[in-house]
Amino acid sequence: MTGILTSDPRMVPNAKPVPAVSYEEASEMAHFGAQVLHPIAMEPAMKANVPVRVKNSYNPSAEGTIITKQDKPEQLVRVD
Repeated sequence: MTGILTSDPRMVPNAKPVPAVSYEEASEMAHFGAQVLHPIAMEPAMKANVPVRVKNSYNPSAEGTIITKQDKPEQLVRVD
């Protein structure tokens, strides 16, 4: 894993890394079962506005995912 992915790579082999998400998005993903984060892990960072980077300890050169306060979250999925 190189950060937070678009889906569970065990179920979707071509899951892609997500470069950035908001604290709220990360908390929601954790609450609904994303195993990369514990549901309450974002609370201290959110309160202090400290960025969190999710990385792969086996591949430290990979970018990973940055979790920050985002006024306007990026659109990750578009359905037409």
